[in-house]
Amino acid sequence: MEKKTHELLQDWHELLKEGIITEKEFQEKKSKLLNITENKTISSEIRENKVIENKAVEIIKAEENSVNIAFNKFSEFTSKYKFYIVFGCLAIIMTLSYFKNFYKADKKPPLELVNQDSDFFNSHKEVLDLDAEIEKWKKELYLNKEVGPECIDDYNKWMEENPEYYYGIQETKTLESDFNSDGNMDYLVFMPAVNCVGGNGTDSDFGLLVYSNENEILTNKGITAKISEEIKIKLSDSRIYIDYAIFHYTNFNKTIGGEYYAWIENDAHCCPSFKGTFEYNLENGSIEIENNRNNN
Repeated sequence: MEKKTHELLQDWHELLKEGIITEKEFQEKKSKLLNITENKTISSEIRENKVIENKAVEIIKAEENSVNIAFNKFSEFTSKYKFYIVFGCLAIIMTLSYFKNFYKADKKPPLELVNQDSDFFNSHKEVLDLDAEIEKWKKELYLNKEVGPECIDDYNKWMEENPEYYYGIQETKTLESDFNSDGNMDYLVFMPAVNCVGGNGTDSDFGLLVYSNENEILTNKGITAKISEEIKIKLSDSRIYIDYAIFHYTNFNKTIGGEYYAWIENDAHCCPSFKGTFEYNLENGSIEIENNRNNN
């Protein structure tokens, strides 16, 4: 209640006590003064709330302006340096992809490490274990009844113990070359066909080709049969028709080379009519031969 209103009420109360005004007149005046004061108070509060509300709006607008300014600056920056940002993101993605692939659990070393004598290679022999491939090949020759156990001096005893075999296992030789120029070494493994039953019966060398192709290790166990057939076809082109031919491996580079012997009809087992050398091209399957009449 304002001071002026309080003083007026006191004055009117004195008039009431002196009997100048009635109780009714006093109450009416009192109500009127109090209503005026209350209305003023409410108006004052409304004005104060309006001021607070306006200040709040100003603060919000100021914050919005700050956000807009910051966003505009960021947009200008990204627009100006767009190329560098995109390039940097691509570099990060490529780097993460590289390390992800590098640390894959099933990662294997490249084939060019096959011939390197290193701890890394020794711990990854599953890429190419040549000794294991040779042993597997020998086992297949045995199971296919092509080569039996090693020969012994007692032919009769060997035949008795190995009735299904004629040739015996021999020491293998290995020639190496990158014949397909893929940067990985390839191997020609072979051993002579030596009979364990006596006499002079013989055949072409047993051969195994171990080579790389598109990061895979492959084997060719029919290389001897293929070369024998190609020698026979090549001689027939020169009107030399043979019953059979045998050969021995001598070299391995871009081609497989060796010397061969060919028998025609009625040739004695000891004395083939023709002999010569050959070069077999592994890339296209062609063969070149140098043929001579055997006078022995």
